[in-house]
Parts: sequence; structure tokens; C-alpha cells
Amino acid sequence: MIFTQTNKVLNEWGRLGVERSQFELKITRTIRGRKVSRMASGNLAKGIYYQVLRQKRDFAVKFGVQGIASKYSSFIHDGVNGTEVNVGGAYSFKKKFVNMDAIRKWIIAKPVALRDPKTGAFLSKTEENINRATYMISRSIAKKGIVGVPFIDAGSEWAFNKIQKKLENAWEQDSIDFLTED
Repeated sequence: MIFTQTNKVLNEWGRLGVERSQFELKITRTIRGRKVSRMASGNLAKGIYYQVLRQKRDFAVKFGVQGIASKYSSFIHDGVNGTEVNVGGAYSFKKKFVNMDAIRKWIIAKPVALRDPKTGAFLSKTEENINRATYMISRSIAKKGIVGVPFIDAGSEWAFNKIQKKLENAWEQDSIDFLTED
């Protein structure tokens, strides 16, 4: 049995799921009273993929992340508990600081407005101010953790809800085509 229509709809599910997962990453959410986006370099969104799997009469659509972003995608998706705050994540920070080099690169790459912690005044991006911000942000993330954003689950479910009826109809049509073949 070829399942031409079913396969077409499963690929549509995959394409829609990837697009919606990428959209979920771009959404700015309010977490702990702050506006947060999970999109920094865009590598995570670019690395999202789908694959239609088939064994005899069983089908599945697998979603995942490949490339450089695959190393950290599960931390963003599932969340990471801090040393002082449990966010319900699948992982936990063990040290007092997260990777300071990564935080430093992020501060330099993004339009992060540095502020004086005492006065709240904006600061220029001097070497000293960047180092101070790197230290503070790294320590804060390690303490408070990272609230997960299940972008792949949300994208896949949203896409499935969009194509569910089409999938049922395609399966039915493929079955009828198989039974009426000469």
C-alpha cells in the first residue's frame, strides 16, 4: 500500500509544525515580570526539522533540532532548575555560575542595555561594564534557572490540530484506493 495522500498530509504536518515551533521561539513572553524571548542567534529556530517515519502501516512524524543548536535545545524546551529556584525543569544547574563566555558573547551580540544596579542609570558598553554584567547575569541565571518553553511540543500539537481532519480523510482515501486497486 502506497499511502500517497496520507504521506502528503504528514509532510504538511511536519512543515506546519516546524514553522509554528519557530514562531513559538520568537514570541516574547512575560516570565518573572520581565519580557523574555528565547531567540538570540536564530540557530535554534534554523535547526528545527521534521521527519516522516513509516513502518508497514504505522506512521509517525518526528520533530527535533539538529546542528549547533541541538546541544542546548532541550534546556530551552524543558527548562533548567536554578540552584535556589525550582522551575520544574528536567535539568538543574549545579554551579554558582553558568558559562560566562556565552553570556559575554550574548551581551555583545544583542542590544542589551546595561544599567547600574544601584541607580538604574544606563551604562555604556565598556569592558568593565560588560564584565560586571556578565558576572551578574551568569550568577542570576544559575540561581533562578531557565523557565522552559516547550516550543516543539506546542508547534507539533498546533499543526496536528490544523491537519487532523485532513489526515483522517487522506487515510480513508488511501484505504479505499488500496481496496479498489485492480
